[in-house]
Amino acid sequence: MSLHSFSQHASPDGGGIQGMSELLILKEIIDRAQSQGKLSSTPLPCEYSDMIGGTSTGG
Repeated sequence: MSLHSFSQHASPDGGGIQGMSELLILKEIIDRAQSQGKLSSTPLPCEYSDMIGGTSTGG
């Protein structure tokens, strides 16, 4: 199954340590996408999500 065969949404929420945890997880996802795709530049989260939204500090 390809990455884009279904709808993908990112929904960060909250600040403080919760917001930092979300950023670290997102960075790991992007790093893995770059590595697995053998990409020369860092991909943007919007290239792997159909919708990005959140609340509070995350949105």
